[in-house]
Formats: sequence, structure tokens, C-alpha cells
Amino acid sequence: MTKKTPRLNYELVVIGAGPAGMSAAVEAANHRLDVAVFDMQPAPGGQIYRNLEGNSAYQSNLTGILGSSYFDGAPLISEFRSAKIDYFPRSTVWHLRADGAVGVTVNEACHLIRAKYVLVASGAMERPAPFPGWTLPGVMGAGAAQTLIKASHAIPSGPTAIAGTGPLAILVAYQLMKMGLDLRGLLLTSNFSMRPGKSVALLQAWPEIREVFKGLKWLGALSRHVPIYTGVDNLVASGEDRIENVTFQSRGKNHTLSVGTLLVHDGIVPLFELMADAGCQLDWFSGETYWMPHTNAWGQTTCARIFAAGDAQGVGGAKAARIRGALSALEIARLANQLSQDRRDFQAKRLRHQLKKFLSLRPLMRAQFPEGLSATLLPPETIVCRCEEITSKTILDAHRAGATTINQMKALTRCGMGPCQGKMCAPTATRVLSSVDQIPIEEIQSYRARFPGRPLSLGQLAQMNVSPEFLQNAKIDQEIDKPQLTGTAQ
Repeated sequence: MTKKTPRLNYELVVIGAGPAGMSAAVEAANHRLDVAVFDMQPAPGGQIYRNLEGNSAYQSNLTGILGSSYFDGAPLISEFRSAKIDYFPRSTVWHLRADGAVGVTVNEACHLIRAKYVLVASGAMERPAPFPGWTLPGVMGAGAAQTLIKASHAIPSGPTAIAGTGPLAILVAYQLMKMGLDLRGLLLTSNFSMRPGKSVALLQAWPEIREVFKGLKWLGALSRHVPIYTGVDNLVASGEDRIENVTFQSRGKNHTLSVGTLLVHDGIVPLFELMADAGCQLDWFSGETYWMPHTNAWGQTTCARIFAAGDAQGVGGAKAARIRGALSALEIARLANQLSQDRRDFQAKRLRHQLKKFLSLRPLMRAQFPEGLSATLLPPETIVCRCEEITSKTILDAHRAGATTINQMKALTRCGMGPCQGKMCAPTATRVLSSVDQIPIEEIQSYRARFPGRPLSLGQLAQMNVSPEFLQNAKIDQEIDKPQLTGTAQ
């Protein structure tokens, strides 16, 4: 079978085949744009609809576990499969430039291609939450456990506890309980008191109140079978060669659970590294305590060719991601002269109404599930950077030596120079630096992105054949309008 290779030029390159990427690609293809989609997974769907096509044969058995909303993604995947799109599963984008140059690995071969526009729909990742013992075998992300369920119907063996905050922690606990796991406890850092601020947020969430009741249903079912601890802090995992115990405090009382697996979740944060690589401006969003790309109401970043959509633009969930992808595609179609401004605005009107509804839940999520594990001060010996084994103390020592920004600290310690390029340690290292003299996060900055954004072998780079046409067309389409960043991302 002949292996498919990407062409040199596309009108639109979409990075990621989750709800935002699929929706954008389908919308753009419907407007006759020449579209390529690159995605690391073997099938479309992203994290939320992972392996949905493979699980369709088991829908009657899995709906009670994964929920009907998981299978709601089937029509979008079907549309995506049917659309005229160059789709490259199992591909990795490792470089993005403001002029539309995209470095990608397809079938183990590296390519440099060029796009008139690029839409980054790379999604989000679980917020790293270091605590003593978090590097022990047996400690893993709750999202990773859910990935195993969707990909292979596998669950951890033996006694397990889940610690952290957010709807995903509760959902994964509910799903694992339904699959018969020996769940020893759900350790929530959140408190469920209804303070005035939460009451206002609950009223704002009224358009999506069914989602609130869904979460309450999970908690109600869990409370009948699993001990639930709230207000958890001082979490410690301990053991010889792997986790054996987890100790913690809940409302002033000490607890110890014997477990073989501890699943951790402390919310999710956007994956913006490729946009940082291209030089897009990032903003610190204090409400959700993460960096996100600066975008206008269509998802256009400060680099005119590059758009962001979905959770990569700002965490909003699968339904909002789908709408944001379609909105970006409408604007890209207008810029490519495939759609009039009046027609774009007419089609966007209904989408924006839906987006407002889907995002109405976010204030309640922020009020109910603030940072938990990642908001506490770390003991000095706790590892922050797993790749380079840099501790909290090393970062503090770098600060005492004069480092006031995260990039100065990186140069002194190698924190963030490992294979993950700082994805795992950046939020924590930033917080550690900020905690010393209460330095504003904006002054500490984010890691400066370095080539390549994903691991790449020297052999792959050496064998890359850069087309002369690519070099000659380095300045194509210079007439693209500058972005008008007067709107706000929604």
C-alpha cells in the first residue's frame, strides 16, 4: 500500500482532530478550502471522543459507563470522514512559524509544508500537580485512566483512590466504580459550601443546568459505595518501589489509605506550545490560572495566519470547542475570499448564541473547582521537573541567585529543558517563583518555546528533503490582513 504524504502547500492546515479541529475542517471544506488535518491519534475524535468509532460496536454496553454524550460525537466524526480533507492520523507537528510554515512527521518522515492559514486545535492537558511521592509508579493522571477505558476498556488493578478536583475527577471515579474497580476513596480538594459567589455562578449556569444535575447524579451514586473526602490537603504518596499508601488531611483529620494506584486530577490547561513557537502573544488568565493565546472573537491570534480553537484557545469543553472551530473556519473562509462578510456574520449568529450557552457553565466550574493540589506550597525536596529531576529547592536557589523570570531560572537549572519541553513543569515552576516575593505571573512570563516542539531524531531531520519551492515561496501571500484584536475570545 502506498503511504500518503502531505503536499507542499495547503490553504488551511488544522492541527488536531478533536471536536474543534474536525468541526473547523468540515466547515472549511464545505467552503471549498483546500484542507489538511494532522493528528497524533490513530483515529479522529481527540481525547473526548477517543476510539469512538471502535467503541460503537459496544455502544449498548458502554453507554452506561461513558455516557450518551460520548457517543454524541459520532455524527461529527462521520461528517469529518466524508468531507474532502487530507487527513493524516498518527502524525506529529513539531514546528510552526508565523509565516505558515509547518514542520510535521508523517510515516516516520519529516516534511516542511506551507499553509496560507493554520488552525491550532491541539486541545488541553491535565494540569500537573506535584506533591510528595507524585513520581512513584502507580501514581497517574485521572485523564490517563479514562483514556485506557476508552481505548481498551482497561482499568487499574487493585485498590485505587482518586485525588484532586474538577468534574473529570468525579466522572472518572463514577466510571471506574461502574466497571467494578476497588475504589477506596474520592479525595476532593474542593469544598461544596454554597457561598454568595457560587450562588451567582449557579444562576449564570442555568442554560446548562442539566450538566450540573448530571454531576450531582455521579456524586450521589458514588456516595453510596465510595468514601468521599472533601477539603483535602497535605496529600502524600508513599511506598518502597511503588505507591503503597496515600495520606492526607480532610477537614482537619488525618487519613491513610492503602492503595496500589492513585489517580490525580487538578483541572486542565490549554496546550499552546506550537503557538508560542510561532511567536503568538500569550495572556495570563488569572480566573483559571493558565496561559492562553491572545485571540479575537474568531480565534485569530496576533500572528495573522494562525488561529486557535477549542480548549487550546481557552478551556470550554467539547460542545464549545466544536462551535469555536466552526467560527474560526468561517473567518478563514472569508479571508480566503470563499465567503462574504455578510454571509459569515449570518452563519456565525446562531453559533455565537450556542457558544454563549455552552460557556455559561464556566463561572460555576471556576467557583466550585478552583486549583487544589497545584495551589499548595511544595516541600523543598519535591520534584517539579520530572525530565531533569529539578526540585522546588533548586528553583528557589536559582531565584536567590538572581533569577526573576522563568527563562532565567531555566538557564540556571535546566528546568524545562527535557523531552516534554517544559509542559509538565512550567505551571509549577512559575508558581514556585511567584510565591517567593509575590511576583506577578505576567512578570515571570512563560517558557520561551524552542525548536522542535516534539521529540525528533537527528536521523529524521537529516533525511528531510526541503523542497526548493518551499524555500522560494517563503513570502507568499503577503497581503493577508493584520488581525483586528478588538473582540474578546468567547
